[in-house]
Amino acid sequence: MPDDDIHELVSPLIGTVVATTAAGSSVAAGAPVAVIESMKMEHPVPAPFDCVVVDPRVEPGDQVNAGQAVARVRAAAVAAAPKGQLGRDD
Repeated sequence: MPDDDIHELVSPLIGTVVATTAAGSSVAAGAPVAVIESMKMEHPVPAPFDCVVVDPRVEPGDQVNAGQAVARVRAAAVAAAPKGQLGRDD
């Protein structure tokens, strides 16, 4: 598939990555692809459409800046997502 099918998702703020979705995972529109903690609050980075994670760019514990890439995704049809899909270091 051409690279123009791949979309980059970015962090909306400065913080620490607390959860990510593994490469190859399907994510429904609106579901979190990553979660960023900032000022003791968790902020999801939602999938803008049904997609498959092609390349997670961060992992739990990483510090990110606003606008920094957290994942690359490709649009795809997604079946109901299994619970516990988002990886955490809890």
